[in-house]
This record gives sequence, C-alpha cells and structure tokens, in this order.
Amino acid sequence: MDSKKAFSLYEDWNLVPQVSTFNSPIYTSALENPIVRAVKAGAQIKYTVRVQYPDSTYTVLPSVLVTRLYDTQNRYRKHVEAALAYDPTLNAPFTFRRRVPGFWQATAVVVSGAKISSGNINERLTEIYDDTTTHVAAGATYTPTGLERVRYMLETDDDGSGYAVSAGPQPVDGFFGKSYDYDDQARVQMTARQKTFS
Repeated sequence: MDSKKAFSLYEDWNLVPQVSTFNSPIYTSALENPIVRAVKAGAQIKYTVRVQYPDSTYTVLPSVLVTRLYDTQNRYRKHVEAALAYDPTLNAPFTFRRRVPGFWQATAVVVSGAKISSGNINERLTEIYDDTTTHVAAGATYTPTGLERVRYMLETDDDGSGYAVSAGPQPVDGFFGKSYDYDDQARVQMTARQKTFS
C-alpha cells in the first residue's frame, strides 16, 4: 500500500491491501515464510484471513488527494492545482470505495506434519508490537500517531491447548536490534490494526 501508487488499491488483484512496510518484512518473517518452510517440510496447513473495513466508502476533495499523492514540484500536481484555481467548482468531493481494511487477522493451523517456526522477527519504527489484545481488537477507527502505521500482536499455540500471546521484542540497549521468534507451534495467529487510507 504505497501512497505513490494509491490507485493500485482498486485493482482487482489487490484484494486486501496492507501497509507496505508491514507486509514485508515483518508479516513475511512472522507468518508467510514460516508457513512456506513448514509446507516444504511436509506440513498441511489451514490458513484463514479475516478482515474488517471501517466503512464502505469515503469522500475526498481533488485538492486534498493531489497533495497526498505528489510533492510540490510535480508537474501533474501543478497542472491540477492551476485548473482548480481557475475553476473552483472542479474541486467537488468524490467518493471512493473503501479498499483498505483497518483490521485483519491471519491464522495458520497445522493439520498434519511439521510445525511452524519463525526465525528472527525484527522490530521496526513504523510497526508497533503490542501484547495487549484490546489494543489490536477490531473496531471502527485506528488513528496512530508519529511514525506508527501498524499495531500488531502475535499469538502461538504449540499443543492445541490455547493461544498464548508472544512476549514480542525484548528491550535492549538502543531501539534497533530488538527481535523475537517462536519455534514448533501448531497454531500461529497474527492480528493487526493498520492505518486507514483516506
């Protein structure tokens, strides 16, 4: 979900857009790659994704949209702004279908074969790990501050007795370098709230 390619959100193949920095590498290292490794080791896995959209549509002015998509020196932006200045009636609001979920939850369950192990999952400035379930629960809006674009939680279950919330990245000297992992889990569930595109 790159703001410079905002209209790719409306391509049929882009079913559930994710914040790009979260989709890779955290989502891939915490869930996608571990599932691939387990399948290659002989596992059969049931994979389920649940999403929730804040609302079905949103309205935006052309003047607002062009400032979000292009920097001040962009020729197309200058052309649009000149047209809007010449004829302010062109700056009428228009409606988009909502295509970016504010909440999603992915669950991988081993049906048979090898269990799931992650390797290192490294913390990033824009993706905040949270071990409090209510902070990532489904809801109508999510308005992060600062650099935060995603808040997520990881739960694992090694024997089918129930999910335990991962401890997540552990404090170390300085911000960078914090990471976590999990080994030999029968079920892995990742829940996230992501900043809504509007």
